[in-house]
Parts: sequence; C-alpha cells; structure tokens
Amino acid sequence: MIARYFKQFSADPLVKLNDSTGEETAILLRRILPLTADADSGASFSPMLGTWVGDTGITNEFWLMNVPPGTYEIYLYSTTATEFGISINGSDILWKNNTPTGSSAFVEDDNYVKFTVGVSAVLRSFSPVRPSGGLISIRTIGTLSGLQLRRVS
Repeated sequence: MIARYFKQFSADPLVKLNDSTGEETAILLRRILPLTADADSGASFSPMLGTWVGDTGITNEFWLMNVPPGTYEIYLYSTTATEFGISINGSDILWKNNTPTGSSAFVEDDNYVKFTVGVSAVLRSFSPVRPSGGLISIRTIGTLSGLQLRRVS
C-alpha cells in the first residue's frame, strides 16, 4: 500500500497576480485541493509557489481565473522532469514535457515550457448573466517552481 500525505497550507488558496510593475491585476491564481507538496515547499502559498510544489508522479492543479480575452504566452518552470498540461475554458488539455539538462540559463523545454493560447470571455451562469474573464487550468505531474503569464495581443 502506498501512503500519500497532503501538505496543509496556511495561506489562502486564492491570490491575485501582479503585473510586471508590481501592480495587482484582476487575474486570480487558485490552487485546487488537495495540493500535494514535499518538505521544501514551505508552509505557505505564494504567487510564485514558494520554493516548489510537487514531486515525481504527483499531480497538482492550478487555475488562472478572470483572464481577460486575448492571446497569452504561459511559462511554466521546473528543473526536474515534469509533464505540464493546460486547458482553456474547459477545452481539451494540451501537454508538454521538459527535459532538464542542469542548464543555469533559461532554456525552453529544459527548465521551462511555453504555451501560446487564445483566451475568450465566458458567460457567468448566475444572475445577472454577464461576460467574465476566461479560465486557464494548469496541471503538473512532477514539480512546478514558478509560472508567468504574458499577454501578447
């Protein structure tokens, strides 16, 4: 029998993302429970995920909520072999893997992967019905040590 232990985080599972100037945005980052982690992840949740979250074979999920319509580049960082999956507004999951070589420079598909995606508005189902930002769901099987979201159009 394999025992699994879930890390308990003391901080709110929902945080607002900041832009490159440090200003708060309307985009929310939500961790989906149960969020598994190893000892080096720390006891709190931060916008850059603390030190790292996850381990080999461990799946974690995060949502970027209220994302304004547009085209985005999503950068997901890890220095260990990880499977990264993203879904936009509930669409099929797109997957990418990294293959770490120990490089100290940022190298795509080595210590990070990049997705380019289009996000459209969604209609909220509660009354009154109104358009809302899109949802980007991020799944990792392995370790996630950071993420960035860059609007390109």
